[in-house]
Amino acid sequence: VLAIIANDCGEYWPFWLSLHQAIVIPVCSASIQYAQQVVNELLDADFEVDGNFDCSGTLSRRIRAAVVSKYNFILVVGNAESEHGTVNVRMRNDFVS
Repeated sequence: VLAIIANDCGEYWPFWLSLHQAIVIPVCSASIQYAQQVVNELLDADFEVDGNFDCSGTLSRRIRAAVVSKYNFILVVGNAESEHGTVNVRMRNDFVS
């Protein structure tokens, strides 16, 4: 069964089977606390989620690293998202808000 899934999916595993379901990336250091809160909520809901809290690199480089790592969802949070309790979602190569 695993060989069939691997053959059909190519380089991207289905969400339910992926070890890289989602990553949360804060825009700046001011958003790290909210980003950690989002990570904790998703972990509590049994999702495989990581956080990239290293704000030393540019946002575009951190997003690119997540794309190369083949995350299914990239959740970007900034000041506006933390004020409204939302996240900006990027799904593989497409943007979804």
